Amino acid sequence: PEAAVEPTTAVPETTPVNSEVPEQPKEIEEQPSETPEQSEEIEKQPSETPEPAEDVEEQPESSETPLVGTEDEVDKGEEVPTSTPAELAEESATVAPTPESSPEVNGDEAPTITPDSTPSVTPTLTPEVCSTATPKASPTVTPEEVANTLSVTQNLPGNLGSVEVVLLSGQTFTDCELKVESSGVDKAVFTEGTASVKGIEIFEIHLENEAGEEVLLPGSCDVTISFEHPLFEGMTNVDYMVLHKNGENVEMLKRISGSEAGLSSVNFTTASFSPFAVMAVENTIKMMSVAPVGNTGTLTTDLNSLVSNVEISGAETDAEGNLIIYDGKQYSINLAFKETEALQFNNTEPMVYQLPAEVIPPAEQSGTFDIVVSDSTGSYKVSGNTYHIGTDGKVTFEFNENDENYSKLAAAANVQFSVNMSATINADEEAKEIVFGEGFTKNVIAGESKLEVNKWAELSADKTALLYYVDVKSTGNNTNVVVTDEITTDNSILKLDATSIKAAYKSSKNHGWMEEVTNGSVSASGNGFTYTIPSMEDGEEIQISYKADIDYNTLGTSEINATNGVSVKSDEDTDNGEDNTAEVSKTISYKDAVSKSGKESAAATGTKTIEWTLDVNKDKLLEMGGQTITDTIADDSKEKMHYSGAGITVYLNGSETGTTIEWPTDGNSANGLTVTRDGEGNIISWSYMPDTAGKDYY
Repeated sequence: PEAAVEPTTAVPETTPVNSEVPEQPKEIEEQPSETPEQSEEIEKQPSETPEPAEDVEEQPESSETPLVGTEDEVDKGEEVPTSTPAELAEESATVAPTPESSPEVNGDEAPTITPDSTPSVTPTLTPEVCSTATPKASPTVTPEEVANTLSVTQNLPGNLGSVEVVLLSGQTFTDCELKVESSGVDKAVFTEGTASVKGIEIFEIHLENEAGEEVLLPGSCDVTISFEHPLFEGMTNVDYMVLHKNGENVEMLKRISGSEAGLSSVNFTTASFSPFAVMAVENTIKMMSVAPVGNTGTLTTDLNSLVSNVEISGAETDAEGNLIIYDGKQYSINLAFKETEALQFNNTEPMVYQLPAEVIPPAEQSGTFDIVVSDSTGSYKVSGNTYHIGTDGKVTFEFNENDENYSKLAAAANVQFSVNMSATINADEEAKEIVFGEGFTKNVIAGESKLEVNKWAELSADKTALLYYVDVKSTGNNTNVVVTDEITTDNSILKLDATSIKAAYKSSKNHGWMEEVTNGSVSASGNGFTYTIPSMEDGEEIQISYKADIDYNTLGTSEINATNGVSVKSDEDTDNGEDNTAEVSKTISYKDAVSKSGKESAAATGTKTIEWTLDVNKDKLLEMGGQTITDTIADDSKEKMHYSGAGITVYLNGSETGTTIEWPTDGNSANGLTVTRDGEGNIISWSYMPDTAGKDYY
């Protein structure tokens, strides 16, 4: 009868790798697990291998050697007496072929590999990297150009309509497909800081290759979104905005006047894809009037004298109540105007508001807006009124005298409206007051521009390198931004690849997502480098990526904690505080450099053979030239077990055809195979040194 053998494997403690090269290769010996004693004799093993036992798991092919013992002794894990030759089993004539299946057996001690350049260590395999940092998302891929299509079209989700993308740069789309999906991006990402949002639709628009990977746009493109049924139909006093989430920033690509008929289509230009939002908001210029009252006050076109409120969003406040203003940062400003009994809007002339000199609009803005006038007879809309915001800070409004309901507006004496705009604000190191209108001021103080750095790492797909990512974000404008990065781990194990250092924009007002940084400069030395960026604007974020190669032959079977630190500074931010530094640690090991499994098979009555399979360097990360593979029976099992068969069978790189290397008969070494025998001539240990160099799997 057959029975599984489950001896325990004793695993020696890991010893550190010594960088010195010994004169002779050192061996790590492998010992089998202990087995209790038994008195039954061991019978001879037949030369042929019996059929595999049922219900066993398949094992990969590799070097294998059988152990011999009596059935009861092996079943119970007991030692086989070896006091006299008559009581010992003879060696099998041949080596059993690789079993089709074999259960995991913690047999004799784990086999080992010994490099010729390091002292004995306990092997590990399959690099296992543990991190305290967050991994990076998968990078986008730009495919090769294989098509000549200049435009692609795709339907919107839910049969809402369609999206057409037309390249403007003369380049071509590649072997890819346009994807338009409902986005999971929170609406608040787009609506934050925008007052009176009436409706919003968010779409994820991007290109994918055949592998399902997102690809970059090959150039600027013209996007047209057409809706089967008009969006926001029936909404009044609204504008339509197209917003683009570019990294962490949200940009407005287009703003157009709305109507009750709704939005049938919208067209815009973009250089990158990401979530887009189409949003209906109340008119930037919001006006209302109540029951008409005769105009008895003085008419004026100077709106600075009719300011009724001012709000600035996006700024923090210090302990004294001053708004902290960063150089280059855009803030949302809401200005409200209202007629008084003494001063009335001059309806027939352009009305002008002059922004304070410290408030600077980033670009000119123009548009039209409606005014709704209500009286006892109903509500009346005056359309076609215009506004213009100049970069000189002059804001001009004109009412449309040609509208049929203009007389209703002219008769009203209590009109009020507000305007929302984005602008940068100039502030000084000392707090100062900005006057927006009589009785309406804001105290501001300049904040110190600052930088923030984060870092993480991940193991490369082929397990040969660590991939590092450094994110640098600017608050306010920063100049001469210097990123200093250094791998503090021994560079004989983890070596910086200076050619792999790259930088790209994750977020920028002037650059597309992951567009390459072209004005940066890198200086690498040893296992570190500095990357200098001439300037970074407020809200801009840049990612620096690079790799460090892992030398597994130097690492051996030990484990290291690879530490890597980074710091960032600029002319404006010389602090070395928490936000300016980051560190990431990775545990690197080669744990399963050698793995072992065994399968028992029935032999002659009263005996049993265990066929062992060793997998060495399965991930092909070690140079095997000069390495020594050793398998040894444990001391307390040598009296009841020994190796049998004709020798070991070696399978190279998963081949189904193996090469049998016979046990030496004249001496203890032959053909790279060395054996150790006990006093009775039985083999109790063997070592094999591969005869070829290379990262091969045995």
